[in-house]
Amino acid sequence: MAKKAIYGKEYYDELKLIANNKSGESNNFYVKALTHDTSASGIDFIPEAWSSDIIRQVYEESWHRQLIPSIVMTTTKMNIPRFLTRWSAKYIGSSITSTDPANQIGITSTADSTGERELELKTLSVNMMVDNKFLVYNANKQIESILREDIISGVSESEQDVLVNGDDSATHQDSDTHSGAATLPAKAFKGLRKLSGATDVDNADAAFGSDEVSKMIKNLGRYGQGKKDQLVCLISPSVADQIRRTVTQLQTLEKYGPHATIFTGEIGKIFGVSFIETNSMRENLNASGVYDGVTTDRTVSVMFNTQHVFFGVPAFAERTLSLKKWDDPRFDRVQLILTEDLAFNAGHPEAIVTCINTSTTANS
Repeated sequence: MAKKAIYGKEYYDELKLIANNKSGESNNFYVKALTHDTSASGIDFIPEAWSSDIIRQVYEESWHRQLIPSIVMTTTKMNIPRFLTRWSAKYIGSSITSTDPANQIGITSTADSTGERELELKTLSVNMMVDNKFLVYNANKQIESILREDIISGVSESEQDVLVNGDDSATHQDSDTHSGAATLPAKAFKGLRKLSGATDVDNADAAFGSDEVSKMIKNLGRYGQGKKDQLVCLISPSVADQIRRTVTQLQTLEKYGPHATIFTGEIGKIFGVSFIETNSMRENLNASGVYDGVTTDRTVSVMFNTQHVFFGVPAFAERTLSLKKWDDPRFDRVQLILTEDLAFNAGHPEAIVTCINTSTTANS
């Protein structure tokens, strides 16, 4: 079964310490961020403890931050080394045929081709607007908790959208995203669908089943063989419904055992692969797995090896998550503006495979 990522765990533990160490300060988020009496007070920051704790909660509640390793970055760009040819062993004969030490052991490079994959931090933003009238009549801790949960949900959903559907190419793979606002999260960096480098599995406009799972594992090659605890498959709600009703090999949560790690959205395992249902998987795609506005009744599923994809996260707390308040009296409202820096890339795109052309209406 899929395991939590080891790389980067200490990063989120450190954010938890920041939050806890600041617990003696005034952490009344509601009063400090929303009821400050100065107009246009954009420099009024939410306490660092709150920012750190929100990212920590995003980590705790979201499958993507737990499954995908995080690499701490001190610069906006960082390169991940990648061997373009795989390591292989070389046979060395036991007989010594020369007195020259250089010739006694014939060891040569077995992986002499290297490349790089770039992580570049991009900035995501969430903008929440709250009426001043609402603040005046509802200033209490319950409202504070509701707003906090909204922020956490907004951050998590934006991250998942760009992780799955991201494409920073001049022409976005989905035509509606391409024609949309330049500020759409899915334009920040390439996500799993775009990076997928293994051979696609074509489902021929049929329901998703165990045969497709087996083919996806096969197409992952060395990245799927004997590594079921590293494999995760992201599916849409329609595919999740098809699997629950028709796939007899589905191992449901109650069969995992008391010590199993269960991720948000996980519906079960097939052949040892964890399946996670997410609304980020689009259900209005065509047979090729992209949106064209013509054929809009297909979906895709993406399986990947979690050890070969990486988040890039900033080393500086103020760039991990920044929350500011802007009081705009012209519209009698307050804006909460959240920004965070995040990067994503695959060390080996061949560790990602997509099943395209799955019907959203089959077996419905």
